[in-house]
Amino acid sequence: MTLERIEVVVPGRDDARRVFAEMAALYADCKVELTENGQILVMAPAGLEGAYNSGEVFGQLANWAVQDAQGKAFDSSAGFFITPNENRSPDAAWVRNERIESIPKAERKGFAPFCPDFAIEVKSLANSLPEFQEKCARYVECGALEAWLIDPEPKTVEVYRPNQARVALKNVKSVAASGPLSGFVLDLTRIWAGL
Repeated sequence: MTLERIEVVVPGRDDARRVFAEMAALYADCKVELTENGQILVMAPAGLEGAYNSGEVFGQLANWAVQDAQGKAFDSSAGFFITPNENRSPDAAWVRNERIESIPKAERKGFAPFCPDFAIEVKSLANSLPEFQEKCARYVECGALEAWLIDPEPKTVEVYRPNQARVALKNVKSVAASGPLSGFVLDLTRIWAGL
C-alpha cells in the first residue's frame, strides 16, 4: 500500500510552524503544506501523468522566465509562507527578481517568506476540486497577481485575479497571463493529450 496523504492538525498555532518544519524534514521526498488553520498535509509524490502535467507547466513557465528575465520560476518543491502561518507549494510559481533579492542571501535556502506573484496548480484525479479552487483563491487573497487551476480531465482552466470574478475556460489550446507576466502563454495541447 502506498502513501496517498497524511493530515495532521496541530492544536496550538504557536507550534504549527515548528511541527511543520519537522514534518517537512521528515518527509523530504513528499509535498508538505501548512494550511491557515494549522493542518499539515503530507502528500505522496505524484503519479506518472500528474508529474508529467505539472512538469510540463513548470517547464514552459521556466523557459519563459529565462527569456523574460524579470523573475524566476519555481517547481512544486518550493515552499512559500503565503501568510506567517500558512505554507503552500504550487505546482509552478513565479516571483519577480526584486522580491527574491529582498530576502537576505543566507535565508534563500529556506522557504520564501511571501506569496508568489503567480501560481499554477494542476489537479490530479486524487485531488478535490473545491480544495484546489480554495487554494488558488487563497493565493490571490495573499498577494498573488494571478493564479491558475488546470484540470486535465474536463480540459478546463480557472483563472483567478485580484478583485475579479473567477474565469473558467474550457477546451482552450492555450492561456495567456496578464500584468507583469504579459507574454507568458501556456500551451495546453500536451496536457490535454495526456500520456
